[in-house]
This record gives sequence, structure tokens and C-alpha cells, in this order.
Amino acid sequence: LRPDGHCVLPDGSVRLRDGTVKPAGYALPDVHVPGFAAGPSSGTGGSAAPVDIPGVQDLPDGSKKYPNGMIVQPDGTVILPDGSLRLPDGRVKAPDGTIMEPAEDGVVVLKDGVLLLPDARVRLLDGSVLLQDGGVVAPDGSVRAADGIAKPAGSPVPHYKMPGFSGWKLPEGSLPKADGTHELPNGMTIRLDGLAKLPDESVHLRDGNVQLPDGTFAVLGERDQSAALPSGDVLMPNGSLRKPDGPTVLPDGTTIAPDGSIQLPDGTRKPRGTAIAKDYVVPTFGTDNRPIPGFPPGSVRLPDGAIRLPNGMHVYPDGSVKLPDGSVRMPDGRLLRPDGSVTPPNADGTHTLSDGSILYPNGDVKLPNGNILTLDGTVKLPDGSVIMPNGKPHARCKLPKYNVPGMTPGVLPPGTVTLPDGSKKLPNGMTLRKDGTMLMPDGSVKYPDGRLQLPDGTWAKPMTDGSYLLSDGTVLLPNGCIKYPDGRVKHPDGSVRMPDGSVRLPDGSIKPPGTPILQ
Repeated sequence: LRPDGHCVLPDGSVRLRDGTVKPAGYALPDVHVPGFAAGPSSGTGGSAAPVDIPGVQDLPDGSKKYPNGMIVQPDGTVILPDGSLRLPDGRVKAPDGTIMEPAEDGVVVLKDGVLLLPDARVRLLDGSVLLQDGGVVAPDGSVRAADGIAKPAGSPVPHYKMPGFSGWKLPEGSLPKADGTHELPNGMTIRLDGLAKLPDESVHLRDGNVQLPDGTFAVLGERDQSAALPSGDVLMPNGSLRKPDGPTVLPDGTTIAPDGSIQLPDGTRKPRGTAIAKDYVVPTFGTDNRPIPGFPPGSVRLPDGAIRLPNGMHVYPDGSVKLPDGSVRMPDGRLLRPDGSVTPPNADGTHTLSDGSILYPNGDVKLPNGNILTLDGTVKLPDGSVIMPNGKPHARCKLPKYNVPGMTPGVLPPGTVTLPDGSKKLPNGMTLRKDGTMLMPDGSVKYPDGRLQLPDGTWAKPMTDGSYLLSDGTVLLPNGCIKYPDGRVKHPDGSVRMPDGSVRLPDGSIKPPGTPILQ
């Protein structure tokens, strides 16, 4: 029986002073009573109170070297294993001087695509997580402890507090679990690798996409980027869950009823329109976590401007693609070996890589064992079955198509004109240049990775739906259409949707409202 009236029962469950019973491992706040030493928050053994990291070495200069290879210096800076320097404000300075800013949730993408989490854990390229004590948790949850002992999935993982790292800023009431994860009040779980697992076992990725339990990906709403889950819940971009029966549950447990009334986590009710304080950040739900148009789910923007695909390829702003074996596919289709020599194409347009794999024009790679690795990390087996990126097998599955620069031939609309320099001018005034960039009628340039540079050299910020406001007041829509201030929408083929819904075709004829325009 605790001083605050809560009671920890012999089986580890917790009975709160209001009579509510919580499961074993439920974290209670620490209580400090004058004259008594501070004790654990519960008697369950599941308390998340940070423990000391074993194996720390004191260096002659006053620094401390940790088992994960990091060195914490007396001034609060941290030398990472790759030679980068983590500054006290959370930024990371690479050996070449590049500054890498933390995302809203505190995660820093390092130059090679490795993720430095705010609690000093490190998510490696294969999806495993390097712990502060040098242990490693594999993608399947199995643990290799710092002493080399292998442990099964679900084994306890200590909650360490490393100097200079503040950790996640989760909602009040989040429950640290013995396996190192954190359960949020609305039922979501923040995994060791920093991804958010939803109550129905779906996973919210860092780029804002949602991988469903069967390994496929949810189709996000065009306007609000929401995702309909198999459970019937709808996941909103801020991490809230809209329930089938109407109410919306925020990450901190606040519930908003269909009529707008609010119930706070402590049970207090507030009228419609009451402002809700938000002093937390849910990992993967920040403003930086938005899908990259045309790229497969799980793609990551790197500090050098490249985008790393789930299959290990790097797509650069100029449209070139670096393959895992070091070869580079150029925007014009040539394939350069690591030594700079050109790999001639096969008769069918494929290329044979140095390890014997076959690179297809769409980016698929046929491995020597006959399996085919796709852009999103799905593996197609010779019998036609597939293994999804999360390891789930499917007998047959129709895979999505992506628009990765340099990996999709693309079909330009009728009326496209090839200019003397080899670029192609579309009927709506855009010009596709040989380097893969698209020149807009106002002089702006859209790069293969989705960024847009205005004529004055500044970078435009995308709107919530992925559109861009151009310098002449027109809006570039995600599908390549241009919307004019008067409401007209000009499609790539030159067709114009008028404000009244009618369509003016490229030949000048007028069609009634509702006429579809072929893309």
C-alpha cells in the first residue's frame, strides 16, 4: 500500500485509489514522503526508472566511453562511432562539417541513413536497434545482450538514461514496458526502433505511411493524410484515433465526442471549443513525417539530399541512383560500375550487376537465388508468392507501382514536343529536362525527389496536400496539373477544367461538367 493510496497487489497488478485495476507493469508516479527514502514506483519490477549503464570506461581527459561506442565529453558533446559530433542542442555535426538537424520528435538521420534516437539508442540500416549498453535487438524482437548471450523476443530491455540525451517527450500517462517499449494512453506503443505500433498491430512509419498487419500499406486520404485501419479506426496525422462509433482519442487519452465536447484523461469534461494543451510529441507524427510523393513507404531523406529506399538504393536530386553494390544508374539509363566503367545493357534493357543480380528498368533486382527485390523491400519468390517488408508472407499479392526517378520509364501525354536539346515540352507548358528535372512555366524547377526551387533560388514549402505555390500565383498540384487563380485547372495533356466543371480539350472543343480527363 503506497502513501498516495494506490495499491500494488501480489500478482503485480495495480489497484488505483479510485478502485480502477491496472495490469501488471503499470507505471505509477514516484512518491517522495519527507523522512523516507525514495523507492520504486511500483512493486512489479516493471518500473522504468533509469538504471546505470554497465561497462562505462573513464578516459584520461575526463570523458566517458560507453559500450555502444559513444564518448560523452565533459562539455556535454558526444562523439558518435562514425566520428560525428552530437552537440548539446541535439544537432549532429558530421566529420565533413555537415550539420544534421533533429526532427520534431528528436530523431536525427545520420549521413548513411542510420537513425540516432533521442534516448541514445541507434536504429541500424537492417532495422535492428543498438542499445546504450552495446546489446542489439533484432527486427524480430530477439535480443543479443551486451555479454553476447542470445535471448528470445520480448525479453526485458533496461531503460537507460544516457548523459546529454533527453529521451522521448511522450504524453503524460505513457507506460514504460519491460521490453523497452512505451505504451501511450490511447493504446499505441512506441517501439524500440522509434516507430509507432497501433492497437491493431499496424505500424506508422517515419515517412507517415502506415503498414497494415498483413504487410500491405494503407491508402492515405488525399486531403488529410488519414489512414483507415482494418480495426475500423481511422488514424489521423497527429496520432489521434477516430473510433467507428464517433469519438476521437488523442495520444494522451483525451477524448473528443462527435458533438465536440471533451473529456480529459483525468475524467474532467470540457465544452466544445475548449483549447487542448499539447506538451508532447509522438514519434513519427511530426510535421516532418510526410510521405515522399512517388517513393515507396519507408523511404528516408538523407542529409546529402538523397532519398534512401527500403531496398538500400539511394536516389539523388539529379536523378541518379546508387545501388547497394556501389554501381550508379545515371538519369540517361547508363549504369556505371564502382570503378567508373560503363556496364552495357542486356538485350532486354536490364543490367547485370557485379554480384550477378539483374537490375530491371523499373528498379526491381533479381537476386542470384531467383528472388526479386522490389523498391519497397518486398521480395517476390519464384513461385509467385511474396514476402512483405515486415516479413509477412502472401500467396499472391498485387504490388503497388512507384514513380521513383530513373526507375520508371513514364508515359508523357500526347502533344509532347521534343526540343533540340533533348528536353520534352508538355502541352501544359512544363518542360521535362534531360537531367530529370521539370521546368515550370514560371521558371521554377521541380526536382526528381519532389522538391521545388523557385526562380529566385529559394525552396518552396509544400502545402499539406503536397501542392506548391509558384511565383506567378498558380499552384502546382501533386498530379502535375496547374491551378490558376481564377479556378481553372490545366492538365499535363493541355486539357483545362473550367471553374464551372466543364472541360476544354486540347483541340478547343468544350465538354460538359463531369467529363473525365484521362491521365
